[in-house]
Amino acid sequence: MLSKLFCKKRIVIFPTSGLGNSLHQLSAIKNIKKNFKGNVFYSDLVSTNNIVTYFLNNILLRPWTIHQNNIFKDNNIKKNKDTIFSYIALIILFYKFKNHRKNNIKLLSGYCACNIFNTTYLFGYFQDKTFLNWSESRIMIKDSIKNLEDNIKKDILTIHIREGDPQAKKGGISFSKCTLDNNYYSNTINDVSQKYFNKIKKIYIVGIYSNSKLNKIKKLINDKFNKAEIIISVGSYLDDFSLIWNSNIVIASNSTFSFWSGYYGDSNVIYMPSLFMNYRLDESKKKIKIY
Repeated sequence: MLSKLFCKKRIVIFPTSGLGNSLHQLSAIKNIKKNFKGNVFYSDLVSTNNIVTYFLNNILLRPWTIHQNNIFKDNNIKKNKDTIFSYIALIILFYKFKNHRKNNIKLLSGYCACNIFNTTYLFGYFQDKTFLNWSESRIMIKDSIKNLEDNIKKDILTIHIREGDPQAKKGGISFSKCTLDNNYYSNTINDVSQKYFNKIKKIYIVGIYSNSKLNKIKKLINDKFNKAEIIISVGSYLDDFSLIWNSNIVIASNSTFSFWSGYYGDSNVIYMPSLFMNYRLDESKKKIKIY
């Protein structure tokens, strides 16, 4: 348990932006709160537009995409009253986490901590494991995302593509480690067509992708599903999350966004890349196929 690591009276976590990241961080905090007797807070210094994210984007030229969601405030996690110590802790944690990632082959996994007076500060993505069981995580998601309904669409396949945030790409940040090649989509689409061809009437494509990637995926679909309607999603990220949540069959990407929406949603079948092999995936009743 994470809570055994802390002997201080307060814990403050710096959640990053991005819905998938935030859900991992919220899951970790809820796990801590089960046994930690002190107070747990969140700080939004790296998840909102402020002096810190301005510095990251304009001085360090390290693009830091801000997503407009704050799931912590809706889950009984109090906002920290940040002081100079919060900024000092953040600098220390950025440095520690940078070194941590150099020595860790798992992309964005783990966390780092530092202690200042009576407070333990945490920064990280916590993607090396899930901290709540399937039912707890599902409740947490539905508490966090408003108007998320259980309304499964049995004739729909949704494919999520993730090639990184365009803003981050402009800064030269490589997403090569998390971008899936065409073999993954070719194999998964082929398997879906062999087993569920007659059930699929509509195929949605969601995510962040280039035109070349989109055209390749559309060609793969047309080769296998010549009668299905292909729909390119143009909704918000919450619309996409809800669409994946309600789709009968999901092809996920190397993205925690599609992990949280696909694995914990209403889908009966989900195809997942090997990134998620180390996750606890045996608690849901759906069919899970790892490629």
